[in-house]
Amino acid sequence: MNGSEASGGTNRQSRILVVDDEPTNRVVVRAHLDKQYEIIEAEDGPSALMAFDEQTIDLAVLDVRMPGFSGYDLCRELKQRAANRYLPVLMLTALDNREARAEGLEAGADDFLTKPLDPRELKLRISCFLKLRRQDRTIHEQLEHLQHYQSLNDSLFSLIIHDLRNPLGCVEAYIRMAQDELGEVRDKTPREYLQRAYDSAHELGDLLEEVVKVRHLEEGKLPMDKQPVVLRMLIREAIELAQPTARAMNVRILMDGEANQVLPLDHALTLCSIQNLLTNAITFSSEEDTVTVKVVSDASGSAIEISDHGPGVPDELKGDLFEKFGSVEAWRGAARRGLGLGLHLVKLVANAHGGHVSVCDGEGGGSVFRLYLPNRDSSPIH
Repeated sequence: MNGSEASGGTNRQSRILVVDDEPTNRVVVRAHLDKQYEIIEAEDGPSALMAFDEQTIDLAVLDVRMPGFSGYDLCRELKQRAANRYLPVLMLTALDNREARAEGLEAGADDFLTKPLDPRELKLRISCFLKLRRQDRTIHEQLEHLQHYQSLNDSLFSLIIHDLRNPLGCVEAYIRMAQDELGEVRDKTPREYLQRAYDSAHELGDLLEEVVKVRHLEEGKLPMDKQPVVLRMLIREAIELAQPTARAMNVRILMDGEANQVLPLDHALTLCSIQNLLTNAITFSSEEDTVTVKVVSDASGSAIEISDHGPGVPDELKGDLFEKFGSVEAWRGAARRGLGLGLHLVKLVANAHGGHVSVCDGEGGGSVFRLYLPNRDSSPIH
């Protein structure tokens, strides 16, 4: 290893900051290192910080005992200024006791070298920590690239959603016009086909709206309109919206209890969340099964529990089921999964209210999805 490394697309020698109030000690360190690395010298803490701010430093070698601004103080400040980038700091000390090393570790030091210096040990330690520094920088560069591509992907995704909504609205409008033109024809088949086409287009429209909500919630751009809401009325409204799906699959929805609690909620988003949980439960139920909605309350809030008798969720998937692509992994394993982004939306809405969502096994089989909402206006959980 020759000490050179890529920086911003060009090769340069690694730059090492050597800080010691004794000129002789700095000369010794330079003599061992300046053939491989670019050495920047400083005689005290303030001049070291100035040098650090003016140029990129890859590693710092600090004397512990300096007047006024100790090596420990300087180490803390350098680590703070390095922010989230890894800056290796080696401390030179004539002290060989646990307390001195413990204080250095508390200050953020990465390693210690005892005076008088062993040249071979010095070079090996520096070589090792510069390798870690390069790996850290590579990871940060890769993350920045990933974030850039994710941003481009999100922008493209938003553009596609935006461009789909207008023609989809036209499809629904033209289907309605065709239904009106048919009037009361004897053959009901064309009208039935048109109605199915309209229902499918409307379902696609709802899916696009759900995607938009997820995106806005993830970005924190969807304003929350929290108002006092009676849970009983909200749940009954969600049940009514889910009834067509339940009837089509011959599944019964039962509300257990009155649920008279009043919570500060965004009505539209919470309604959508409960409906998503109901639809998920219905979809994974068999004919003549019952999906039960129950509210369990305590001093801090209320949990809406939706139980079904479906296939259940494997333990290894419970933690990821509400993640953005958690249902994809479940689908690959042929296990019960979420529907689209529905369960992820439930999680985002719960978090935005300061609550949470979870799933557990039901007694006798099936699953219980639990949406917990606090009874006060809480800050979102991140």
